[in-house]
Amino acid sequence: MACHLTALVVVCVQVVDIMRVNVEKVLERDKKLTELDDRAGYTFVDICENITVVFLVTVIFTVMIFELCELYFWPELGQNFVVNGMKFQKVEEVNN
Repeated sequence: MACHLTALVVVCVQVVDIMRVNVEKVLERDKKLTELDDRAGYTFVDICENITVVFLVTVIFTVMIFELCELYFWPELGQNFVVNGMKFQKVEEVNN
């Protein structure tokens, strides 16, 4: 009976050791997944920041083009073209 009990204790110790190793592996995987998730989060934040910068540069560029048109294109158009015998003038928007 003692031999049978000793064999049972040895098997239980082996099972506990295997379970301990499995728990350690699960904790390592969780740590690695957390690190990957953090890196992915940082990457997403970086992408959002880059998109914001590109959008702002596009808006600034568009405003600059509009201002250049206001300064040079419309006055030149008004000086160079005559429509139906009248000088072409830019129609101003009225905010009333």
